[in-house]
Amino acid sequence: MHHKRSLKKNLFYVALAGCIATLAFEPFDYPVFLIPAFYILLRKIYNAPIKDAFVKGMVFGFFHFLTSLYWIAIALTSNVGDFKWLIPFAVVFIPGILSIYIGCACAIASLFSKNRILFIVAFTIIWAITEIVRGYYPLPFPWNFMGYTLLNKPYGMSLIPFLGLSICSLLVVFLAAIVFSKNLNLIIITYLATALAVIAVPDRHVKMEFWDESVRIVQPNLFEHHLGNQEQQKKTLDTLAWMSNKRIEKTNVKAVIWPEAAYPYLLQGKAEELKLISNILENDAYLITGADRINEQKQLYNSLVAVDSKGNVISTYDKRILVPFGEYVPFSEMFKFDKIAYGMYQFTPGEPYSGPSNQDNSVVLKYYPLICYEVIFPIKEDLGNYEWILNITNDAWYGNSSGPYQHFVMARFKAVEYGIPIIRVANTGISAIVSPLGDVLQKLSFDKDGFIDVRIPKKLKQNNAFIRGNQNILLMSGFLICLILNFALHINKFKGRLQK
Repeated sequence: MHHKRSLKKNLFYVALAGCIATLAFEPFDYPVFLIPAFYILLRKIYNAPIKDAFVKGMVFGFFHFLTSLYWIAIALTSNVGDFKWLIPFAVVFIPGILSIYIGCACAIASLFSKNRILFIVAFTIIWAITEIVRGYYPLPFPWNFMGYTLLNKPYGMSLIPFLGLSICSLLVVFLAAIVFSKNLNLIIITYLATALAVIAVPDRHVKMEFWDESVRIVQPNLFEHHLGNQEQQKKTLDTLAWMSNKRIEKTNVKAVIWPEAAYPYLLQGKAEELKLISNILENDAYLITGADRINEQKQLYNSLVAVDSKGNVISTYDKRILVPFGEYVPFSEMFKFDKIAYGMYQFTPGEPYSGPSNQDNSVVLKYYPLICYEVIFPIKEDLGNYEWILNITNDAWYGNSSGPYQHFVMARFKAVEYGIPIIRVANTGISAIVSPLGDVLQKLSFDKDGFIDVRIPKKLKQNNAFIRGNQNILLMSGFLICLILNFALHINKFKGRLQK
């Protein structure tokens, strides 16, 4: 009986710690809460049997993901279908699946309990590795990695472009976990060394330079989907056209940008429908818009299309990383229900972006496109030929929850990490232009309609990014070293027993 009470008490504490860890992320943004959160977790799994460590890690992860990803349930209440019955499933299943990674990390880390310092180091490395794994397998969802909590922090912003997201996660977890060492000298040395590293990196706060051309960000704030209703489709297009054209003749706007799936009609074939909107554009500006399109093979794509003032398609990009269950149903032969996004067919993943088809050298066309949550994945292509990143998204799915704020932070992180400006255009917000230093130059807040005309900042020259470019190798090397040290400790202990 006493054992059961003790187990329940321990699980209560790790559940509370998981909730506390959520306070490190937007919209709260208090990374200091990671210190008590990880202290509790490490205390409960240190020297614990592997099974107990796994269970405690799962409970920590479940309540952390439950409190930080609750907005997933809001997406199921949208007006594109009757998916409310999925809410209990989503609220339990998604945090439950993600918590398995935390459970595994804690179970493996518990094997290093022969030495407290080695245990802490191994735990932080394993945590960073499991973040990478859960970003891709079994479903792609690299949301709210610990490294994102360095954004907005003077001790973190300068380190991001050198370390990369995964090593930033390792640093954040280590700075929180080192308190569990209970060694005051080591804690002081760790924080002083981090401060010196921040001081030692080159100053990136240079004077920002801008291109002469401007773009117009249009945020229509349309929560209700047209659902194919012709009257609502026309109303949506009229709203977008009015925002796009208002006072544009008095500006140097060379491109008007609409959010994800903003164009209310389905594009087919050569997209002749886009010529209908050529009269929207003045000053020979381009229209860059999100749209659903279907090809001759009846494959549906979530696309980003650039059109000139004559209605000619200059470039097309099809979203490559699709939202599981939102845009396609994994193992659809097993799951007999529709995707959440509006439309008859499941979306098809696209191909890498090849750039505009014309010879226009305009900087407004030199963007690297990312649709929706593609912005939270590592960029594998060379950005040398691009001057800025364009991220279009909807975000109405999240409602007025923590979702839009978390999504926006991850987009900003990408600008700092790669030293390139990001223009983010969202249906309901947050739309903004972010400098390559991560500063929000202008923005439209969530649940606001409007438009802003912005000049594009020039990207930064890439600094030495050896660590950022070799994150996986460094993490695996660190884990291998921990394994060797742990093995040596076990051998020494075994030899000590033999000598006795």
